[in-house]
Amino acid sequence: MHKNTPTTNVYGMNRIIFFALAACVCTAAFSQEVAATDSLTNSILSITNAVMTKVETTESEITDQKSEPAIGKSKAATKKQDAESKKSKVMAHMKAHLKPYGFIRNYFTFDSRECVSGTGDMFNYLPKDNNWNQTEAQAGISGVAREDLNAHPSFRFLSLTTRLGLNIVGYKWGITEFGGKIEADFYAGLTGSTGVAQFRLRQAYMTLAWDSLQICGGKEFARIDLLLGQAWHPMAADLSDVIALNSGSPFGPFSRTPQVKLDAKLGKWFTLTGAAIWQMQYTSNGPIGSSAAYIRNSCTPEGYLGLSFEHQSGWLVRAGADVLSICPRTTGTVVARNGETVQVKVNDRITTVSPFLYLQYKHGDFSIRLCGNFGDGCR
Repeated sequence: MHKNTPTTNVYGMNRIIFFALAACVCTAAFSQEVAATDSLTNSILSITNAVMTKVETTESEITDQKSEPAIGKSKAATKKQDAESKKSKVMAHMKAHLKPYGFIRNYFTFDSRECVSGTGDMFNYLPKDNNWNQTEAQAGISGVAREDLNAHPSFRFLSLTTRLGLNIVGYKWGITEFGGKIEADFYAGLTGSTGVAQFRLRQAYMTLAWDSLQICGGKEFARIDLLLGQAWHPMAADLSDVIALNSGSPFGPFSRTPQVKLDAKLGKWFTLTGAAIWQMQYTSNGPIGSSAAYIRNSCTPEGYLGLSFEHQSGWLVRAGADVLSICPRTTGTVVARNGETVQVKVNDRITTVSPFLYLQYKHGDFSIRLCGNFGDGCR
């Protein structure tokens, strides 16, 4: 007889344990699969992000590479625009302040007789006197015709009066106006009609001017012009309108010299002119010939003082005087007691005054001029 005792269903428990274990394994497997899936997803996301980042970087690089030439072109265009702007400013400045001028000239001259002339026989002073080969009595005896040897024609043409120049205008600082001139030609280097034309200075000076200066209690205005450099002599300011190069010389003064000249326009019609003048090209004659040594040794510049009246009706009147004081010699000789000649210093001085008067009337293209001067000490 069996005793009924509780029994354990091992198989069932085993199944329960198996299913539990299977469930755990499945759960673990599912958890691992989920974890793996998450890991894979994360990896895929990481790779995707990396790829997208690379793509974005590549696109950015491509965009940068594409934009670099555009930026370079833009910078080059900017530089070109800046250069063109600077060039246009420089050109505008030069156009406003620098006024070049000049001409190319072939000068043709014909003389019916021999003349006293300057460089290239182009600057005519006056015809030479008769130079007879013999007297009438000699001609009657010799049977040879009596002839004037200076009655011989001549012809020449040269380009040495071709001229270049530059006017400097329009500069101003405060009430002071600045300007200048440089002018040259090729009228040098010839002996008679032979030689090589050389570039030479005609004029070179700077100017300072002050305008609208009140005078007479503000009722009138004055203008002061100061010139420093080489320019026309004040007495040669109004040259004759002639074809010849001499412009009325030797009867009219003709000279360009280094000078300091002051013109004071007093009111509407009157101008007072004063100048200190030196000699360079046109010099005085003396014991050693034509030379600037005489005025150099005198230590005294040539002086000019004049007054001009100019009216809007066309009348112009000038009156003035030129004073020149030179020392022809610095040494001389004396005879000593023993009869020998001894050289000594001397203090010779010659002072001359040359007044002049000029009258002009001009209306349109018509003008008439009258000038008179007393040539004391003219050179």
